[in-house]
Amino acid sequence: MRLTGLLLLTGSLACALLGCPGPSQNPARASTAPAVSAEPEPQPEPEPEPREPVTLLFLGDINMGRTLGRKLKAGQTDYPFAKLAPIVQEADWACAELEVQVSDLPGTVGEPNSLVYCAPAVAADVMKEAGFDAVWSANNHIWDYGLKPFVDTIAQLDRVGLPYTGIGDDLEEAYTPVIAQVGDWRIATFSVTSIFNSAFEGEPARRIAWADTDRATEAIAAVRDEVDFIAVNHHGGIEKSTHPTDDIKAFNRACVEAGADLIVGGHPHVFQGGEWWEDGAIFYSLGNLVYLQFHAWGDAGLGLRVTLTEEVPRIEILPLKAGYQPYLLDDAPSYRQRFNTISSAYPDPILWSEEGRATRQNTGSQGVDEESL
Repeated sequence: MRLTGLLLLTGSLACALLGCPGPSQNPARASTAPAVSAEPEPQPEPEPEPREPVTLLFLGDINMGRTLGRKLKAGQTDYPFAKLAPIVQEADWACAELEVQVSDLPGTVGEPNSLVYCAPAVAADVMKEAGFDAVWSANNHIWDYGLKPFVDTIAQLDRVGLPYTGIGDDLEEAYTPVIAQVGDWRIATFSVTSIFNSAFEGEPARRIAWADTDRATEAIAAVRDEVDFIAVNHHGGIEKSTHPTDDIKAFNRACVEAGADLIVGGHPHVFQGGEWWEDGAIFYSLGNLVYLQFHAWGDAGLGLRVTLTEEVPRIEILPLKAGYQPYLLDDAPSYRQRFNTISSAYPDPILWSEEGRATRQNTGSQGVDEESL
């Protein structure tokens, strides 16, 4: 310590005697001082990469009970979708309405002419192997054989990993949508019914999603900001009728106003028309798919292929021959004419173009006709 202090003192005295410059007089130190640089200008955020389009497929009523159930139990499990599976598998995500219980519990496969339905448990495997990614399950036949087959239906769908909506162990689960990540897109789908084959009370009312406007619209609004596309299946209406009831129309429109992009109807067993409502498309009934019925137009069904793009969704309408083994028709001008005639009753009808697209002819206050893809 002393030596250091001495050296410092000696240095100080030397500077005093020799006239050493102070810090501000040292040119070398001044020249090496770092320059003060300007703040870097903020760089613009890079534009996000556009998302790749994806296709969603929506199909109508499926009943694999009765005669078809016997075929499945005999081992003909590839029969129902032998001709349709390629179309299902081409889609990035596919969903249909499963209007039947699925169970092997004793006595649950009805007679050929019975109106009480249950498909064998292998029907869940058939749906999964055909390429379906989810099923809508709220309908008037989901309780045909009661609670035990209903619970077993859930177990069979869980067993094969086929998501479902519209039913559950409680109402919270029944109103919970299937949410799926499809490519870069996030989608949600709900299922509700407004028709039932018995009194809708007790256990069914605690496990099946009813078309309750308040509850359904709240559920839709709750996920609207979390997903890119919402589809709602509504099972209801009058069998063989070409037009929905006022209650059906009011409910479906309310769902669109709450945030749904697409409404897909079922139960009438004939296809109906459709309308645009705000920014949503409502198809009141797609008719049959895997269903054999002999009334007029009972063997005619529709499918919807929706392509999600960065612009507006593109909807294609697919003509289908319904039955135990449905298939796609190359062209069906009679279907198209019938659909457009029925749709013309609406103020903003969905029109089925010759190119197969759902189009919009909307004359607004500015008098501009716009065609929506």
